[in-house]
Amino acid sequence: MEKGGYQTADVINMRPGMEGYDAIRSKFLSEHTHSEDEIHGQGIFWFNLETEPVFNLLCERGDLISVPAGTKHWFDAGASHPFVKAIRIFIDMSGWVPHYTESKTEQKYSDFKIPLKHKVHYVLTDIEGTTSSISFVSEILFPYFNQRIEKLKDLIHLPEVRQAFDETKKLAQELDGETPGTTDEIISKLKSWSLADKKITPLKALQGIIWKEGYNSGELKGHVYADVAPILKKWNEENRKAGVFSSGSVAAQKMLFGNSEAGDLTVYFSNYFDTTTGGKREAETYKKIAATLNILPENILFLSDITEELIAAKSAGLQTVQLVREGNVPNWDKTATSFNEAYRVRMIESIGKELELRKNYMQGQPIETIYFGGGTPSILNPEELHYLLDTIHTHFDTSLLGELTLEANPDDITEARIASWKDAGIN
Repeated sequence: MEKGGYQTADVINMRPGMEGYDAIRSKFLSEHTHSEDEIHGQGIFWFNLETEPVFNLLCERGDLISVPAGTKHWFDAGASHPFVKAIRIFIDMSGWVPHYTESKTEQKYSDFKIPLKHKVHYVLTDIEGTTSSISFVSEILFPYFNQRIEKLKDLIHLPEVRQAFDETKKLAQELDGETPGTTDEIISKLKSWSLADKKITPLKALQGIIWKEGYNSGELKGHVYADVAPILKKWNEENRKAGVFSSGSVAAQKMLFGNSEAGDLTVYFSNYFDTTTGGKREAETYKKIAATLNILPENILFLSDITEELIAAKSAGLQTVQLVREGNVPNWDKTATSFNEAYRVRMIESIGKELELRKNYMQGQPIETIYFGGGTPSILNPEELHYLLDTIHTHFDTSLLGELTLEANPDDITEARIASWKDAGIN
């Protein structure tokens, strides 16, 4: 299915005589509509438009069915199969909400998951407080701009400066009820916004122009935390793309990473987004970013230190982790103190979700051996290892468990690790 570009599916398998069959079938039909216009199948395809009765169509293997978007549907595998299956496949799930899974009571009728997997195909990161220290921005970049803001008078001939000045006059009226007319008045307004750390697009554009001089002269070097460059390189080697979303202009973003203390890091980023795309605290902005990337929102991981941004991203369907750097307080469900830890957080969740899916294949059969390998024990801390073991005990019958072992790099083995492994019941 993935070869066709499909990343997500919801499936219900049931026998016609099972308890609640009619209710489940009715609910599925009432809430599931087709968002694509192509279906392949063999059996009987039932469908109906909003104002029409239900129709059915006998399909042979490989038949292609085209229906209008929004068509309710049901696929019956036919008399040759001892069950009925209803299935939807998606390339783009944006705008669709799986109401069927919202009720815990109704979930017992089906074991389908939305989506089938949550692999991270793209990492979207904030800058200030995430890849770079807040103090670098507040104590170095902002003062650098404020001390040189008068230079804008000499750059008024540049189209980008004139455009930013025009936008400043318009926004000053809309936001503050002011009407700056002269160049000095415009610069005064820009400086007041800068001192107040306003996230205003023309201000960010002009800051980037001034900072460019500093980067070009070598006066400025972009700060990045020590853990950032190595993990960006690792993601690149794993073919996992990364991008930036910051309130700073795209030009300023590229200058910071292109002239960072760790060297030119722009080679690791495929896309840059700023407030011209939309506000960082608005869910719609993250939907636009996902559409631009042509990646399902749930396959994008967003890293930020700001809770309001994480809320917006999560509302848009993105995965989220809060970076807790110095001076920041953890107040999100998933937090990390470094990019390395954020990577581990996602790895742990991915393993946990894979275990949930594998329980369906076990069909209640007891497991007798648990083995951790592939470098996982070397990466996980004791709490994370305990989490995975708890997940295993939750989803599988471990009553006959006779062996619980792991393989770790000898260089990573310490007395503390050995004690935690024994405490977890590992032989």
